[in-house]
Formats: sequence, structure tokens, C-alpha cells
Amino acid sequence: MTATVSREQFFSAIADMANLETFSQAVLANPNTTAWNQFNSATCISSTDDIALLVRSTFGWTQIQLESLFNLAATLPGGDVACGATVVPATVATVSRQQFFAAIAIQANVELLSQAVTANKNDTLWIQFNSAVCISITDQLALLAQTTFGWTDAQLQACFTLADTLPGGNASCSVQPVIPINPATPFGTATFTALDIINLAYKDAGVLGVGQSLLDEDVNDALTRLNMMIAQWRMKRWLVWHLVDKSVVSTGAQSYTVGPGGDINVAARPDKIESAFFRMLAGGSGTQAVDYPLQILFSMEDYARITLKQLVSFSQCIFYDSAWPLGRIYPWPIPQANLYEVHILLKDVLTEFNNLTSPFIFPPEYLAAIHYNLVVRTRAAYRLPPDPTYEGLAADALQTIRSANAQIPSLVMPDNLVRPSVYNIYSDQTR
Repeated sequence: MTATVSREQFFSAIADMANLETFSQAVLANPNTTAWNQFNSATCISSTDDIALLVRSTFGWTQIQLESLFNLAATLPGGDVACGATVVPATVATVSRQQFFAAIAIQANVELLSQAVTANKNDTLWIQFNSAVCISITDQLALLAQTTFGWTDAQLQACFTLADTLPGGNASCSVQPVIPINPATPFGTATFTALDIINLAYKDAGVLGVGQSLLDEDVNDALTRLNMMIAQWRMKRWLVWHLVDKSVVSTGAQSYTVGPGGDINVAARPDKIESAFFRMLAGGSGTQAVDYPLQILFSMEDYARITLKQLVSFSQCIFYDSAWPLGRIYPWPIPQANLYEVHILLKDVLTEFNNLTSPFIFPPEYLAAIHYNLVVRTRAAYRLPPDPTYEGLAADALQTIRSANAQIPSLVMPDNLVRPSVYNIYSDQTR
């Protein structure tokens, strides 16, 4: 992140990304403050200055959006050497698909971009929007984003610069992906990569003989099948070993986005929420936050039956719309701003293999499941007859994971099926 920019660059970036007049009114509403003095006389402005923090609160931005403002400002004319403008920032020409859409979600609106894409499936724009692995700054999709949002060349470059800092990098896009540290496993010092898993699966499937090596085309196809399998597994609760708690502080909005770069920023858009609760934030010294469970509405039809959708009160239920590329949660009634926190429990993301050298970073019991199930899929892909031995091993490996990950919550009956307690005057108890 660019920490300091000149006065001219700072105000030019606000004019490009938001509204300078709205911001000036917010400053005038707080005269004789540090932000007011910086607004009128500061030569250089830092991301930690009061005036920068006032920008964030005025427009309701996240920290990432504030960082993108300073990244954009650093590319604009008017740099001052006194503010550290000694080196022209390096340009970013190509990013991965996930990074591109995450940056669009932060700086603009993915839904607006999707509406601008043609419905013709043979059109280059449609193909890039739906299937491109890497997106270049000169691609038609990038130029469409620039046109749709009225961006300058500097703003488009700032979008790619921001994307380059986000998770989801792909080595084939000239972006070095972040590789997590491989935890200790019961396999000693051995580490397994995607290529190791693929080679062993092809040998056991009877496709690859001793001393033979796979063609590049076969390896790439195998990596695709491996990631297709992982993508399906991440949707199944019993194949995911962990739930994560993600939250957002209420802003008074009716809904909040969930996904890469969303209000609740997670690596991938979840297919559904597993559970949810509502937290009343602590009001002061000596008080504690209080949590209340939220009833989950499982369909849009249920949410549509709510009569007063704009009702502002204490939330009782929540609906998750699994839209793409960002999902959206609708707590109801709408919680008041800054008083509450909405928490959702999501399946942790099973990490796909970005390339052939990506390490195996799953719990140890997953290695056999991935191997044997890839063997079964490989035999099917090469039109080989099913092997009952390997199919049995694949099913057994999945059952092992199912047993390890099983977490069965207590049964909760619908409110309208639970009768009120009956008081017994003789025993002084309810039943």
C-alpha cells in the first residue's frame, strides 16, 4: 500500500472514486479539528492521517477500499518528492480471474459488469467473463469494465494493482500464488505435490506403466480433474473438516455481500450458510457482548413472504442468496447501524491445486481419499472398466473422512411444533 501521497493526488483520487463535494461537506461539519486543518493546509497526506480516516467513515469504506484510494492516488499527476514520490509504481498487466473479480467487487460492482456483458456465448466478452483463467489489462473484459464504470486509464491500472495484492494468484498468469506452509504429517519429511498425486493415480489406474512419463496434455487434464473433484468436495459438509465464523458489523443496510472482496470477505463464495447468530455489541466498560441464534430461511420464497422487509429492529432470522460471484445475506428485521454484529458459520474452503508444484496441505487422512477417488475418475476418463477394488478403497477413504468430520447438532424443532411448557402444581416443575 502507498502510505503517503501529495495533496493534489489525494483529492484527485477522491474525485475519481467517490464525491469530493460530499467529502468537503463532511469536513466543514467538523471545523477546527485535525482533519479540518489537514483538509485546508496539508502538503502530504498519509493513510493514517485523520483526514484519510474521515474519508473512510464518510463513504462507509473498508480498509481495503481506503488502500485502493491511495494506490490510485499514487498513479495520478501531481506527485511531490517530499511525499515520497520518487519512483513510478510498477504497472500490473495480468492477474488471475479470482483476483480481477475481487478487485471489481471492491472498487465498483460485479453485477453491473455482468449486466454489461453480451448474452452471445460466442462473443469474446462472454467467453472471458465466464471462463478466462487470466485477465490482462488490454483484454476486452478489462476495457468493458473501464467503459462501464467510466474509469480513466489510471483507475483501470489501479484496479489491476489492487487485484495483484488480493488472494487467488495463479502462476500461469505471471502471478506467484501464496503457498501455505505445509504442516507436519505422519509421512515423515515427505511432501506431496499435485504432480506426485497425479503420477501415482495414473500408475494405479493402469494408464501409466513403469518407467513411463505422462504427456503434458495428460498432466494438464489430470490437474483439471483433480481440481474438479476438490471443487465438488468443498460443497459437502462432511468432507470439510472445519467451519469458520465470519462476521460484519451492521451498517443499517438491508443486505451484505459474501465472497472475495465482499462485506464479508472470504476466499470463495459459499454455497450456503451452516448456521448464524446475532451479537449485541458491548455497550461500555464491564459489559459483555450477547449472542442470539438466528433462524435460517432456506429459500427466496420464504424471504419473499416477509411483509415488512424494511423493518428496522432486533434481527430474528437470516436469508442467504447464493448469487454469483458474490452471495448476499439478508438479516431480518434490519439491525441498526454499529450496534450489532451479524455472524455466519461457513464451510472452510478446501484449497485447490493452483499448479503442478502446489503442495498437499490437507489433513493426512485426505491423501488416500484424494488418491483413490482420482484413480476411479482416471479409469473412467480413459474408458477403462470399473475396478471394484479401487472403488471400494475410494468409498472406504471417504467414509473415514465422514467419520472424522461428523458433527451432529442437537435437534431443533420448529417453533410452531413446540408446545408451551405445562406447570405441575404438585411437583412445582414444568414439563
